[in-house]
Parts: sequence; structure tokens; C-alpha cells
Amino acid sequence: MLQQGKPTFAYAFSHYPDHKWTIQSPTPLTAGKHTIVLNFDYAGGGVGKAAKANILVDGKSVASGDIPRTVPSRFSADETLDVGEDFGTPVTRDYDVPFIFKGKIDKVTVDIKN
Repeated sequence: MLQQGKPTFAYAFSHYPDHKWTIQSPTPLTAGKHTIVLNFDYAGGGVGKAAKANILVDGKSVASGDIPRTVPSRFSADETLDVGEDFGTPVTRDYDVPFIFKGKIDKVTVDIKN
């Protein structure tokens, strides 16, 4: 997501405040077209383990951080995977739902690596 123009990744293990992590670029995007990539590197070795998240803008790392715990099975049945909008439970309290991104998203690619 973009918060105040800054590429931001938010992860919630649960609804408890201490189970939420945010990784954000210190600087907003400049005007124009950009490629934003999130690398989410799972530690492996079982379920619910840690991960490292790295945000890249136009191929350059702008922010990274650790996610100490991940969801061991699945999120609740009433949540969905949203791109450019959020109509369910917000990942963090930094935005209100319903949320609709007003910019343009040309393409979203999900690449699952084993």
C-alpha cells in the first residue's frame, strides 16, 4: 500500500496490536510510473515461522524488516485478497475501511518460490 505516498507493507498475525508489523519506505514515491516489488522470504522449517520483507522501488531496496511470526494455516474465512482496496478488516489501524486506492495499478504479479 501507499501511506502518505510511501511504499508500505503491513502484516497482521492477529487482531492484537502487538501482532502487527509495518515496513515503510522513509521517502514518498516521486511522480510518474514505478515498479514496486515486495520480497517476502519465509524462514521455513515448519509453519508459523519468521519471515523477512523487503520493499524495492524500480529495483532498489527502500525498506526491509523482520516479521517474527507468520500465520500458521490461513486467515479467517471471511477475509479476502484485495488489490487496491480493502473492504474487510483493516490490516492495521493506519487506514479506514472501506479503502479504495485512487491511483492506477497497471499490473500485479504473484510469484511463489519453493
